[in-house]
Amino acid sequence: MTESHENKSVRLTKPVHGQLQEAVRDGETNTGAVGRALDALETEQLAPEYVREQARKRSPGRERIGNPSDGLHSVAQALGDLGEATTGELASHDSVGIQRQQVRNHLHSLVESGLVERADRESSGVVWRDAGVDEIPAPGESETTTVRFAVGTYERLDAANRDYESFSDTVGRALDALEREDVVRELLAGGMEVDA
Repeated sequence: MTESHENKSVRLTKPVHGQLQEAVRDGETNTGAVGRALDALETEQLAPEYVREQARKRSPGRERIGNPSDGLHSVAQALGDLGEATTGELASHDSVGIQRQQVRNHLHSLVESGLVERADRESSGVVWRDAGVDEIPAPGESETTTVRFAVGTYERLDAANRDYESFSDTVGRALDALEREDVVRELLAGGMEVDA
């Protein structure tokens, strides 16, 4: 029986494609690099929350939202208009037409990208602050490149994909985890002090 060498195509935004090209080692394919990145992402996700927080502080990842959904873009625009707001304030903003949980999911994605900051406010709980949402392109404005991955890697990408993000964002998140891999390992081994 012959083994299938079928591939699946994924559209990557220009910044994510560039980050992928930086991650590819000599003689390695895109599939190999993304496989390593997914391994790093899985390891990071299994680490305790304080380790993940410390790793993101030391190596925050790339600031990118390459090809945002309409919902994410509307949340970013509303936060840009308001400067800071609670999840509820954003969900009820005139330009945001999605449910509160979707707003929260998009905010977490924006925090991971470094474009929004989360803070606690005594009177109203969590507040979200604009830290660069104006850098987000409008939906459909980003240049993309088609990249082919082996079916097994594509299936792993699909499993890691959050329901509110593009495959390009999933690849970017995995590549960010790959860049933090050494920091996560050192923290898990107890070789680094935890910042207060």
